[in-house]
Amino acid sequence: MKRTICLLISLLMIAAFWPAAANAASGGKAFVVFGGAASGTSGMQAGSALAGHVNARTDAINMTAGTSGGSVDNIRRINAGEVDFGIVFGIDAYEAFTGTGQFAGRKLQKIMTLGNIYMNYIHFNVAANSGISTLNGLIGKRVGFGAQGTGSSMIAERMFTFLNMMDKIRPAYIGSGDSLTAITDRQLDAAINAPTIPWGGFLNFASGKNAGFIMDMNDVLRKAGFFEKFPYLFDTAIPAGTYTGFDKDVPTIGVYTTWGAGAHVPEDVVYTIMKLCFDQDQVKTLAATMQALGELGNEKNVLQVDIPLHPGAVRYWKERGLALPKTLQPD
Repeated sequence: MKRTICLLISLLMIAAFWPAAANAASGGKAFVVFGGAASGTSGMQAGSALAGHVNARTDAINMTAGTSGGSVDNIRRINAGEVDFGIVFGIDAYEAFTGTGQFAGRKLQKIMTLGNIYMNYIHFNVAANSGISTLNGLIGKRVGFGAQGTGSSMIAERMFTFLNMMDKIRPAYIGSGDSLTAITDRQLDAAINAPTIPWGGFLNFASGKNAGFIMDMNDVLRKAGFFEKFPYLFDTAIPAGTYTGFDKDVPTIGVYTTWGAGAHVPEDVVYTIMKLCFDQDQVKTLAATMQALGELGNEKNVLQVDIPLHPGAVRYWKERGLALPKTLQPD
């Protein structure tokens, strides 16, 4: 009985990932899986919006968006062929492909990209009445890093490790809106998340009139050489007026969310999806669903990546007239 159940599970798993390569090649419908992020996050919202958009505009492809552990989890699953696409942070994709940083000694080179989707902005939040507004003010405090293995937690670990502060704070792996609730409930003193803007979680947090940011983060990181060490993390700011009551820019770290793709996905499938999502008339429709998706196809930023483009993406961007460096083209 156990052998029968195991065989059935194996067949179901094969069926879930077989059609993208097999059915598309034979002219049938391609079934593809898109790894989003945790429920309620920007990554999951984007994955669901993109999947719904594709499914509404073609009968040739069925895209399913599923929850995941976020950027690093998606990279590993894409590389293993367990999912076809996914939300990944540019810095995580670069380290995976080159076998550096958190992926030191193990290159994951079956992951490719279609291009950048949007910028994420670190929200390093505290309660406004906590008396904490600086990084040094966090010494001995409880700091939420985001869920274990997510892009935000990896950025937090890089930052505090680089500043030699990991042993001076008390990290807690609590993600998204739960970490802001934990600040309100005094279970955390601060929390790091990496959503798009405006972030609904922060809007809810700020509605209590007791929301603040760590304000000296970029000054400290800049002086320490952090942005030179990690060129795919950007010295930027949450623009003034993004949130009511914050009429000055909030300095922060930016990181691009990249559309990761498996090398196993057929070129025609990727090309079709790109036409449906990156063409400017399609971008307008997507932006109405999720504001951040208005950055899709922004020719100034879309190719600020440093892992190879999928062949279907190369075909698409060449048709758009973009000059592609050799480093972005697959061997």
